Amino acid sequence: MPAEIVGLRVEDVDTKGDLPHIKIVWHEKRRVKTQSSIRQVPLVGDALTAAQKAIEAADGGDMLFPRYARARSSEAVSAALMKHLRAITPDPRHSLHSLRHNMKDW
Repeated sequence: MPAEIVGLRVEDVDTKGDLPHIKIVWHEKRRVKTQSSIRQVPLVGDALTAAQKAIEAADGGDMLFPRYARARSSEAVSAALMKHLRAITPDPRHSLHSLRHNMKDW
């Protein structure tokens, strides 16, 4: 979910350990829907590289994506991602939600 990503703190990302991962946890700047939403997501390949670059870009700040560390920021991220998706496919059946489920199914 976009809110889980834009609400990441730098401390939620471990790129150095034996199993690089992000921690999806409740904190003062972002909540999670349910107890089962609290989890660790492994980082491999491009995702690990992107996480490392995001930490560098955070430039010592607390939030991994400070530009989006505000109320309703996940809506802004969703709109921006949909704009990019529409540039690739005009099919109205394709949405961020459907892509997420397709990836999960794969």
